[in-house]
Amino acid sequence: MASVNEKRLVDTFSDLARFNTPPRAKKPASEWAAEYLKNLGFSVEWDDAGEKVGGNIGNLIAFKQGQRPECAGNLSPPTSIP
Repeated sequence: MASVNEKRLVDTFSDLARFNTPPRAKKPASEWAAEYLKNLGFSVEWDDAGEKVGGNIGNLIAFKQGQRPECAGNLSPPTSIP
């Protein structure tokens, strides 16, 4: 199991915490996070939630292609409970 790089974790959190992001105005922080994730090999996109609630950007969604297809799974919650 990989260990957590605590310095990188604290540095990344500190970088994000520096953004002035009042409700529905998260665009600068979201764009920073998108670039950070792209540099780690993720592809990114935004949904339309911001538009629906009067915000300036939607939720950031990041994807990273795995190298072990047998580990892929559906991470969505079940649509019904038996």
